[in-house]
Amino acid sequence: AQMFKMWITNPAALGPDAELVKYNEYDAVLKKERNGWNLQILIDKDVAEVKAPGMTDDALLGWINQQVVDTVAGALKN
Repeated sequence: AQMFKMWITNPAALGPDAELVKYNEYDAVLKKERNGWNLQILIDKDVAEVKAPGMTDDALLGWINQQVVDTVAGALKN
C-alpha cells in the first residue's frame, strides 16, 4: 500500500512500462511483464493482484472491470 501512495503522487516513478488506472475510488497500476501484464489494485489497505500471462492489456482491463473490482472490494470489507 505504501508503494501506491508513492506512485499516485509521482506517476513518473512507475517507469515506461506501467500506468495508473482508476476504478472509481480505487487506484490500480498496470505493468507490462515479460510475457503479459500485471494489475495491482489498491482496495483500502489491501492490494489485489492479477497476473495475466499471454493476455493483452485491453483484454485484462476488459476482464477486470469496475463490477469485478466492486465485488472484490465488498468481499474484502466483510
